[in-house]
Amino acid sequence: MTKATKTTAKTAAQKTVTVAKKVHESTWFERAARAGFAVNGVLHVLIGVLAISVALGVGADTADPGGALRAVAQTPGGLALVWALAAGLVAVSLWFLLEAVLTHLLDGEWKSGIIVLAKAAAYGALVVPAATIALGGQVDTDSDVREVSTFLVQSPLGVGLLIAAGVGVVAIGAFFIVKCVRRTFLDD
Repeated sequence: MTKATKTTAKTAAQKTVTVAKKVHESTWFERAARAGFAVNGVLHVLIGVLAISVALGVGADTADPGGALRAVAQTPGGLALVWALAAGLVAVSLWFLLEAVLTHLLDGEWKSGIIVLAKAAAYGALVVPAATIALGGQVDTDSDVREVSTFLVQSPLGVGLLIAAGVGVVAIGAFFIVKCVRRTFLDD
């Protein structure tokens, strides 16, 4: 590689980082990421409610992200909401990706950078079923989730455990929503 090529590549990389920082620090991107964080909370609340409904034998047959998204899509205006969920999850995933690279990895903070990258990957993984359902596709319910739910509802103790798990997941969703409203997810 010639010296001119190295200089050009370095300049292009610096410009890319500068643009990425501007996007990451922009108000509109922060708002989109906050919406995505809230969407994650809403998704958790829905999964928790579905778990409780499975335990009580009303409505849902599974309590997982795919089941929650299918339930939303089947309501009036639900498909538009699933699109909004997918867009919010993309935004929060990209926000955490830029946070990992720009704030941690470029500064050599490998441990915290990898943790934030894992968050980006987790939110990104939720985009796939949301986008699939938004596009009219089918998402297979995790057979392990279905088997565990079926096993639990066959005993009184299991029903209680499933209800407790549902309440716990609802609480986690509420926690995410509160973090979004308070903007404390920006500090993670």
